[in-house]
Parts: sequence; C-alpha cells; structure tokens
Amino acid sequence: MGRRFLFYIGGIVLSFLGLVACSDDNKGGEDMNPPLSKAQHTVLMYMAVDNSLYSETSDVLNKLLRGVNISGLNNCNLVVYLDNLGEFPRLMSVRMGDGGKAEWQTVCSYEEQDSSSPEVMNKIIQEVASRFPSDTYSLIVSSHGMGWIPIVDSYAMETAPEAMPHLPDGIGFLDSSVATRAFIQDRGNWMEIDEFCSAVPDGMFEYILFDACYMGCVEIAYALRNKTDYLIFSPAEVLAEGFPYHLLMRYMLTPVPDLQAICEGYFNYYASKTGANCSATVALVDCSQMEALAAAVHDVLSESDTRGAIDNYWEVQRYDRLSARILFDLDDYMSRIGVASYDRFASQLEKTVLYKAATPSMLMGSGGFYINHYSGLSTYIWQDQYQNLNSVYRQLEWYKTVYEQP
Repeated sequence: MGRRFLFYIGGIVLSFLGLVACSDDNKGGEDMNPPLSKAQHTVLMYMAVDNSLYSETSDVLNKLLRGVNISGLNNCNLVVYLDNLGEFPRLMSVRMGDGGKAEWQTVCSYEEQDSSSPEVMNKIIQEVASRFPSDTYSLIVSSHGMGWIPIVDSYAMETAPEAMPHLPDGIGFLDSSVATRAFIQDRGNWMEIDEFCSAVPDGMFEYILFDACYMGCVEIAYALRNKTDYLIFSPAEVLAEGFPYHLLMRYMLTPVPDLQAICEGYFNYYASKTGANCSATVALVDCSQMEALAAAVHDVLSESDTRGAIDNYWEVQRYDRLSARILFDLDDYMSRIGVASYDRFASQLEKTVLYKAATPSMLMGSGGFYINHYSGLSTYIWQDQYQNLNSVYRQLEWYKTVYEQP
C-alpha cells in the first residue's frame, strides 16, 4: 500500500511537469479534463506501433470502439497511448458521444518521443494514474515482442521499420513474410525486459496482457511477479491482427475483469479460422505462484546429474520459428529430466497456469510446427553453441534463482 500511495503522489507531480510537452496545437491534441469521479476500473492500452504494425492501428481502434458499443463503459475507463508511424504520440480515451455511440477523444498530444524508452512508458503510466483515478488498473501492451531474448545493439536506428531485428549468435527467422506481432519496438529501438520492469510500478495492475509475440515464457513471468497479479500472454507468436477486442471489451470493462473469458475469447476467435490463420496459444498465469514454481523447477534441476542438460533437447516441444530452437515447452522439458521431484513441479504448474489453450499447430507451411505438448509457458534450454545468448540468460532473475541458488 505504501508503494502504491507514493506512486500516485509521484504520478501527480510527473503529470503536472509533463504538461509542458502536452498540448492542443496542430499535432492533433485537444486537452480535456478526465472525469472527476473515480472509476471502478481503468484499462490502459500502450500501443507502440511506430513500426511494421502501424497498418493494424485503425482496425484495433475500431474494434475497441465496437466492443465499447456492445458492452458500455460500466463506470470504467478505456485509455490508449498511441505512438503510430508518421504521427505524433497521443493519449486518448473513449467517451460516449451523441446518440450514445462510443468515440475517441484526445486527452493529450506529445512531441516525438521514443515509446520503447522505460522513462516514456513510466511517464504515460503516471499520467494515466493522475488523470484517470480508478480503484483498479490493467495494462495491455500492444507491439512487437521477443520475450527475454535481447535484440543486438548494433541494429541501426535508420533501418526500415518493417525490417526484421538482429538476434544474438546469428539466429534468424525461418519465414519473415508472415505478418505477426513478433518484436516493445519504436522504429529501431526495443525495450528489454529489465527496462520494462523499471517502467512498471510494483502492484499497480491487476493484470498485464501482452498483445505481442513470444511473451509467454517463464523467465518473463518470474521477472514480472511483483508487477501484476496476473499475466495473459502467448508463448508462441500472435498474428498481426492481435486480440479480437470487439469481442473482449465486455470482459475487460467491468469492475471485476473476467480473465479466463478474455483468454477463451482470444483462443476461440483463432481456433475457428482455417489454414495458417488457425494459429494461437494463450495462457493465464497467477503471479503469486511464481516463487513456488521457481522453487519446484530448482528442485528438479538440483536432482538432475546434469543440472538440466539433456541430449535430445530438439525433441522438446518448440514455440518459435527461428533458425535455432530457443523457446521450449516448460513442462515437456521438465518431464524429460525424469527425477522424483517432477510430480511436485507438475502439481505446482497447475496452480500457476490457471488457463491454457493452443491450436493443433502454429503457422504450418511458414516454418511453423505442430503443438503436441502444451503447458502454457515456454523456457530456454541451455545450449553451449549460443554463448552470447547464454551470457544474457545468466543475468536473468530466473536463471539466478533456479540454477545458482544452493
């Protein structure tokens, strides 16, 4: 409670200072005062789409409005920070206009800024907290995502936004032509997981939803265990269309969001499609269980003579379409180590992953794969040939907890 109180006070100060760069000039801004009464719940969507996802922006915004027209606001706020390609960033909220139809209203416009910067993200979160007082908050991150895997620093700023990023150790993509949400990106810049953790205050959000690829890894869930109560994400890719918000607002804009219904709505939307479009993985994770899950994984690894190294790692269920196999199913991996403490791990995994669903395959025909084993969480399996990747992995909290603790 103390941290949250200090956060809100700090938010008021930062929001006031931020007004210097918040205007209603010809950049499209129309400054307005938020509702004076406290809402029961506020959904903040952080749309960092100054990248190849810019073409999906209109569709996402329209689906959000369609969803509000179906569900109503229900004494909740829907706020979007949008940094779109070729436009100045702006903060918008939904209001019910003439005739009772939902419409966007610009709250604030900003000078050009790097939305992959943790300082910018934190400033936006603080501003939303002060302008839209609410009993509870949730956060949707809509951008590219690459889980814990870093982007090589030498990737040039001037690179075209539709180009693929560079990954460590020369790892590339088997098929880069498929439109997915794969890499928080602003032009040539990316936010890494430690920066995201520094941007998001502890305990502010009831849930964080990643409308982005590859974010459903156990390393990310452990890093965010103190940031939110629940996580909704995909261990594999998310198609460029993203979450079907027109079907999900009824579960989001409510004083008590229905998190399982959000997951089910996403999964059912893609499961009903055909061909490569029938591709989806989703999981709902209880972050309060992450410490216990880490302890259970540590026990399995500690019992193993090889500390988790296995010869047949390429047979473990994969979740990536990379030239190297990096993201594997956590349960499939643990089960192949085959020690006595696996059953305790499996029991803890059920308490941690509250909901999971996957289509039979992911982007088959485009370097994809079948999904025969699905636990809802991916993990990295140590591979000696990827020394640069391993050096980054050693720095993660997850690695230090499950591998280095006695």
